[in-house]
Amino acid sequence: MDVYHCAPNLPTRPLGKFLLQGKTQSVRLYELMVEGDERGASRQDFNEKALAFGEIVTLIDQFEVNEALRVLRAFMQRFPQDGPGKYLQMYLESMAAERRDEQLGNWDGVVVVGQK
Repeated sequence: MDVYHCAPNLPTRPLGKFLLQGKTQSVRLYELMVEGDERGASRQDFNEKALAFGEIVTLIDQFEVNEALRVLRAFMQRFPQDGPGKYLQMYLESMAAERRDEQLGNWDGVVVVGQK
């Protein structure tokens, strides 16, 4: 059982599946979202951000990576300072540049940390 399931009422957003450096099995990571972390962010922004990023992660989980990248680009227009969004966009953009579209479509959705 992961930590997320031990405290299901905490406000979180899924960040996706990651293979952490030195590990052999991927883990699903969540960000604890604390209202007021971002100056000027309303409750509506807070909820919108969590739901929109969750949609991106769901698309990746469903192997809809090209659509996830499209939605992520729109998300970053709305939330340009979002750290996890910046990281995921950089990761997906670099994968898209290195691989052809059909290979990106076969990606298993696991972000490998420590990989260039």
